[in-house]
Amino acid sequence: MGRGVVIPIVFYAAMVNLFAQADTVLSSNRWTFSGAADFFYAYDFNRPTTYYRQPFLYNHNRHDEVNLNHGFARLTYQGNRIKTNVALHAGTYVLDNYANEPDVLKFIFEANVRVLLDEQRTWWIEAGILPSHIGFESAVSMDNATLTRSLLADNSPYYMTGIVAGHALTDRLEANIMMLTGWQTITMVSGSTLPAWGSKVSYTIPDGITINWSTFVGTVEPDALRTMRYFSNLYAILPLGDSWKLITGFDIGWQQREKFSNDYDTWYSAVMIMRYAMNPQWAMALRGEYYADKAEVIIENPTGDGFNTFGVSLNLDYHPVPTLYCRLEGRLLNNRELYFLRDGFPESNNPFVVGSIGFKF
Repeated sequence: MGRGVVIPIVFYAAMVNLFAQADTVLSSNRWTFSGAADFFYAYDFNRPTTYYRQPFLYNHNRHDEVNLNHGFARLTYQGNRIKTNVALHAGTYVLDNYANEPDVLKFIFEANVRVLLDEQRTWWIEAGILPSHIGFESAVSMDNATLTRSLLADNSPYYMTGIVAGHALTDRLEANIMMLTGWQTITMVSGSTLPAWGSKVSYTIPDGITINWSTFVGTVEPDALRTMRYFSNLYAILPLGDSWKLITGFDIGWQQREKFSNDYDTWYSAVMIMRYAMNPQWAMALRGEYYADKAEVIIENPTGDGFNTFGVSLNLDYHPVPTLYCRLEGRLLNNRELYFLRDGFPESNNPFVVGSIGFKF
């Protein structure tokens, strides 16, 4: 087990031990066990020659097979001033999104601790493997407005490792600053001694309106090749009456072309989702999105022509009971540079459908 693997485990264990001493005596009724699973079937009308569909998708990314996208089990301890989570997970999401993590760590979904630092509960500190502070879509399918993730979400971090300091400035305004191991990585980049930094500012109004701005500053390379990456994510969640909800998001990033260079490559993405809840059991969502990465900083194109893709999708959800989710989505991606393949030939469009049955416990 290498040094990069040992540090997160030892750090998490030390934090739990330290803060548990400051909390009240543990009692069995403060422990809870929960989890979820999302099974899916996807059919890609371009008929890929392998079950693996696209290198820029990290959820529901298999063709013509029934599979587990993501399943996890979580153990949580909730005390007066401390909360800690430990969760393990499996599925194609894990195989695709954690491919570069050490084998001993890739199946850890969460391992974190959160401590309230004052009686008013306005200051806190978190540490460990945490959900990403970037974006409105999470790794848990049932928590999202659409079945599949937006291009914006699939190509920005789902998780992070580090320490976070947070403060509730008012009942509506919250700010966080964090020191991280890097851009969606549990361990530090091999050969890198530079930590990454992030921030998150969220404004929430009691009627459900949320406006969030998150940032990232760091590198994805060792010290010898270090190019800096700067990233900004802005989104808003806007309820429109009792049945409608509008979600909008915009990402933009810059990365140095070479170490110490003043030249930067830029990529950006935008998404808009309109969700309509017909009743407590039925809902639908329409999504439009765009992703531009001309320099292929995030998404590579084998032709070298960059990644410039529009997308549209229509989602139908059925919840027969609160813990069961039946979902169907049709989605079309269009890239003007003939990025996709159909029967081995270049193609500008990629239409596909995805069905899912998920549950929580």
